[in-house]
Amino acid sequence: MALNNESRFAMTQKRYLKLEVFSRRALAPSVARDQLLWLADFSNGSFEPERCDVYEPLKESFDRNRLETPVHWLSQPGGEFKFKRTRHVKLKGVLRNRKFGSIMTRQDKKSELQPLLPRVAEPRFVSAWAVWIEYGQRARLDIDLLKSFLLGAFQISGADFAFLTTEEDQKTKNFRVTIEDWGTVEGFVGDDPEKGLPGLYWMNLLGRLYVDWFGADRIGQIRATVRQFRADGSLFLQFGEEPDDAQSESVAEMQTAVKRVLGEDAFFDITHPDRPLSAPSFG
Repeated sequence: MALNNESRFAMTQKRYLKLEVFSRRALAPSVARDQLLWLADFSNGSFEPERCDVYEPLKESFDRNRLETPVHWLSQPGGEFKFKRTRHVKLKGVLRNRKFGSIMTRQDKKSELQPLLPRVAEPRFVSAWAVWIEYGQRARLDIDLLKSFLLGAFQISGADFAFLTTEEDQKTKNFRVTIEDWGTVEGFVGDDPEKGLPGLYWMNLLGRLYVDWFGADRIGQIRATVRQFRADGSLFLQFGEEPDDAQSESVAEMQTAVKRVLGEDAFFDITHPDRPLSAPSFG
C-alpha cells in the first residue's frame, strides 16, 4: 500500500520525550560540576553532550575533563548550560540557574551604587532541567534506561518534583492559546511548581516535601501503573507502560482519580487555568 504525504510526514517527523526537573538546591560551583559530570557519565556516556554553550547556536565542544567554563556558566545567577547530542541517544536540553543576578544602580552620578531590589520574590525552585529526548521508530529507547535517567537527574539535582513524558502530553496539559483583540498569545502555563504542581504525566517523581504534604493515608489510596516509594523518601508514579500511553483514555482516568484523592487544587488544570492552587510550605 502506497503511503500518502501525511503518512510519510508522520513517519519522518521527529518526536521527543520531555524531562523536567525542579529543585530548591542552589547551584554553587561544586553542585554545578557534580550535575555536569553525572550527565556526562550516565549510562557509560550514552547521554554525554557533544556541543554546549550559553546561547544558540552551540559553538563549544563538550569535554568532561575541562568543565571550568560550563561550571562558570551554570553557577552564575541567571546562568544556563545548553547542550546537544546527535549520536545514538539523540537529545538536547538546558540546565538553568534561576536565581536572580545582582543589578546595581545609583540615584544620580554622584551617589554610590546600590543593589536594585527585585519587584518580585526570587523563585523557590532555583535550579531546573529541561531535556528533550528523541524517540520513535528510528530512536527506540529502553524504558528502564529512561526511568534511570529520570531518577538520576532527580537525585543529583536534589529535586522536589520531576517528570518525563511525551512532548504532546505536556502540551495537552500545559500549552494554551488565547485569542485577544490585539492578537494571539500562546505559551506554557501552570508549569511552575511553586504555584501548584503542573500536572501528572507518564513518569513522575514527588520528593519528600510533597510526600509529607499529601500524607501517607492519601498516598496509600492512589492507584498507578507503578507506585514506588524510594529510599530518599520520594514517590515514583508511572501511568501506562509506554510513553504513548500517556494520552490514552485509561491513563487520563487513572490520573484524574489520583488528583481527586490527593486534592484537585494541588494540580494545575488547563480547563480551569485561573483556578486557585495550593502548594506546600517551601520553608
